[in-house]
Amino acid sequence: MKIIKRTLSAAVSAVMALTSAAGSGIFISSATEQFTAGVYKDEYGLWDYYTITEGDFLFGLRTDMELPASLADDRYKYDDIGDCPRRDDELVLLEYNGSDKDVVVPDTVDGRKVTALGANAFSEKKKIDSVTLPDQIDFIAGKAFFMSTVKKINIPEAVKIIPEDMCYGCILLEEAEGLDHVWLCSDNAFYGTDVTLPEGVLTCEDINTFSGYIDSSLPSFVSGSYEDWDFHIEWNGGNFDVSITELPMSTGAGITADGKKRTVVFPEKFGRIPVNSCRAYSNISGEEITYIFPESYDDIYMNFSTYRIAAVEFRNKDARFEGSFAGSSISEITLPSNTVYTAKMFEGCKKLKSFEAAEGTENADLSYRFFADCGALETVTFPESCGKISIGSEAFAGDTVLKTVDIPDNACVTGVDDKAFSGCSSLESFSAPKSGAEQFSIGREAFKDCEKLSSVVFPDDCKRLIISGSAFKDCTALAGAELPDVAEVHIDNYAFSGTPITSLKAESGWSIGSNAFMDCDQLSEVSINDADVGISAFMRCDALKKLTVSGAAKLNKDAFKGCTSLGDIKLIGSGYSISNSFDDCRSLMKINGKAVFDSTTGDLTPDLKPIVMESFASDDNIGFLNEYVLYHVKKTISEIIEPDMTDMEKIRTIHDWVCANAKYTDKDDSGLTDHNDASLFLLPTTVCDGYSRAFNLLAHEAGIETCVVDSIDHSWNIVKMGGLYFHIDTTWDDGDTIGRSWFLRSDREMKDAGGSHARWTLDCPSALHSFQKDTLPECSRSMGDANSDGAINTADLVLFSKYLLGGGKLTGDDQTVCDLNFDGCADTFDIVMFRRQLTSDT
Repeated sequence: MKIIKRTLSAAVSAVMALTSAAGSGIFISSATEQFTAGVYKDEYGLWDYYTITEGDFLFGLRTDMELPASLADDRYKYDDIGDCPRRDDELVLLEYNGSDKDVVVPDTVDGRKVTALGANAFSEKKKIDSVTLPDQIDFIAGKAFFMSTVKKINIPEAVKIIPEDMCYGCILLEEAEGLDHVWLCSDNAFYGTDVTLPEGVLTCEDINTFSGYIDSSLPSFVSGSYEDWDFHIEWNGGNFDVSITELPMSTGAGITADGKKRTVVFPEKFGRIPVNSCRAYSNISGEEITYIFPESYDDIYMNFSTYRIAAVEFRNKDARFEGSFAGSSISEITLPSNTVYTAKMFEGCKKLKSFEAAEGTENADLSYRFFADCGALETVTFPESCGKISIGSEAFAGDTVLKTVDIPDNACVTGVDDKAFSGCSSLESFSAPKSGAEQFSIGREAFKDCEKLSSVVFPDDCKRLIISGSAFKDCTALAGAELPDVAEVHIDNYAFSGTPITSLKAESGWSIGSNAFMDCDQLSEVSINDADVGISAFMRCDALKKLTVSGAAKLNKDAFKGCTSLGDIKLIGSGYSISNSFDDCRSLMKINGKAVFDSTTGDLTPDLKPIVMESFASDDNIGFLNEYVLYHVKKTISEIIEPDMTDMEKIRTIHDWVCANAKYTDKDDSGLTDHNDASLFLLPTTVCDGYSRAFNLLAHEAGIETCVVDSIDHSWNIVKMGGLYFHIDTTWDDGDTIGRSWFLRSDREMKDAGGSHARWTLDCPSALHSFQKDTLPECSRSMGDANSDGAINTADLVLFSKYLLGGGKLTGDDQTVCDLNFDGCADTFDIVMFRRQLTSDT
């Protein structure tokens, strides 16, 4: 035995690169013949190759293409024949050069099996009588015995196809043993011989087309049609793959009709050819079509995306299936265990009621809109074998009757993406007991509006849990949503807003986004330890009665705004941060079980006052701050207002008291500490909000109709005297001395001044100001406009003078505008003010 290596010159190799690079292997039989998978014989020369000589036999290493036709283009990726897939342990008999009459081809040579017979191996050999091939041969190339004198040959059982010209012109051939297991035979394979094909062996005529094959090119080497079924036979690297490529148009073998209904039973065999796959399109006419794939089908690729498909049955539960049912009329389906899950696979299947993955399914990837808008879908079930499930965005969106998704306890759910179950109004529960990953995420609006969802189980084997924005928003039955004890929990905006959860314990590593638990009207107990709580996170949780804040907890603006039942807060330690977090908590009267306001002293409880000043002084409508403010409002009015005062005197007195007791600051306070009701009474400084609010409360306590108005950057008041309304701006009247430049002004005067007073709207800054009317008053008269003509001039002075001398009449409102010294009486002292005003105007 000897091994010979031959190498071409560079020039010849370059030519061959153009002619055989498409192939995936090469067989050599002589210096002028080659057999390359995918390429016929070529006369240009030789590529680098290996041959083995054993006695009178010449063998080559077998390098048949080992990929199915669907991947046949991969063979073009090889730049060098040495890179092609090879079977280094298998040989092909390329040529016999001996003189024996009875030739026995060896089973093995140098430890390698002989598994193929190349083209022309015994071609035109004139001295042989018989050839015995080893049983393991699975491929015989065309012209293998062409025009030889052979009388007897055997066909190994693995050889299913007799190629073109195999025994052409072998006129002495009497016996071809083993044809009873052959599927197909080329028409001229035994031309000129006495060999008769056994019944059941199909020929070119039977399948309409089949040219056989000359060389060792195995991919896609047979295609044809049998009983109107188009099919393909491919070599997939060890076995034959027989695939349906096109169905009969309406009726044919395996197709039955009942009116417009069609039942399509795919063929298990064509003659002796077993069919094991399908790569076709649904082209059967009819309105209710049922497809049945036999158990022999292990690979199915077919698109069922048409309303005409009523049912599909896969009898091989372990088959590989790839395709789509989108828009079909199927009502139930069990997919094989090796299904390739694709986006929109069942989208819009309006009649689909149930789905079941076959036992043996290991992974289920329910990607984008997998079951979306399946209006009848009630149940989805996965077997115990399914170890990994992913739920993509909008996978079940709009499935209004979906009740359960049965996920095995051992399955890892890798995530639930955006809007996965959005609008599933009948979904009752969801369980993801494991994640199998560092992080588990519930996507944006994943369960939004699942109004019957009552329980959710989150995985506890991850380190990070992320619940994205509006994930469970308005899940009005979700009382059981116990969050796991993991290192990090991130709950984004509106994640649980509107749900009926009853308690929450947020620990270190937690972050809670804006409005995350807003309007959870059954949430009664919350504990925040080291967690970060976002803006309005627990806003309007009306049932909240027990709140504990500890560690380095951070409560942002309005975190617990409007929690109207919250009466007590437990604060542990001093590392927490609270910033304008409790607006409108009108029942909040205690901290750590102790009353914050002491009505006997009119002050805050001494040991709690520092806590209030640090953490609560910026809030409005907190119970204990309201008591504090109202106490000081009543106390102040009782001290500065006399019972017999006129409205003018009351308003002037309150105006002057506010200007005297407020200290303005222009500090940029992002915490809004100086903008609330208590600021003038509790804090050392305030801003225009503090001035206008204090004036509003004091005036109302004194029996004056009043309201707050504001512009884009300023706030002041409107008050009523008699039947007239006037603007008062205590902030701008507060200077080194108390002024009255902005005391009792008309709308026109304010607009003429422009700037911050150019336009305004009615403002009710807090619940303490709810006494205000809900319409903006009109301030139509100016002080001094006695004749109500819109101007202040000598005519007003003359009219007022006549009135004082008894020669004229003034109504109550006319008298009000003539009280220019603001003493509560329209008298001669006001004449001086009239003259000063007229002199100033000129």
